[in-house]
Amino acid sequence: MLKFLSILLVLLAIATCSFLTEDDICKAEEKRWADCFDKWGKNNAMNCIGDIKCKGTKKMTKFQFDTMLFNMEQLSGGLMDCVEKAGLLSEFQQCMTPEARARYPVGVAYNEKVVECIGDLLERTECSDEDKKIMMSTAFSNRDYLEMIAGIDANNFDKEFDATNKG
Repeated sequence: MLKFLSILLVLLAIATCSFLTEDDICKAEEKRWADCFDKWGKNNAMNCIGDIKCKGTKKMTKFQFDTMLFNMEQLSGGLMDCVEKAGLLSEFQQCMTPEARARYPVGVAYNEKVVECIGDLLERTECSDEDKKIMMSTAFSNRDYLEMIAGIDANNFDKEFDATNKG
């Protein structure tokens, strides 16, 4: 019975492979990835966590998650195409990441320079004004996040992420 089941599974796998193209498999994989991360991350994890009222490390972690999700949502859906077309994608990432700074000095002043760095970069693109505004909102969000984590006492952290004041 076990041999029969093994042979049947192999035959089914071969039959399935012959009907599905690589494109079909890739599309299914991409959908599965999106379902796991986009929908699961926001709908399950964030709903499960809910609002955190007590100050401390849990509230700080929630703030970090909210900031990250906001930035991911803002920059998704082809928004970065105009930055990539201008050949500035890696520079955009450097503006947002303290460890990879190239044009502006790293250090205490970094968080103040995020907005300036992204603004200067966007001036060299053909992005629409609306796209620039959305990308600048991620710069403000990242700046606020970096200010928040600079020398903060995690046990006394008591801020909540507010997407309405980002830009």
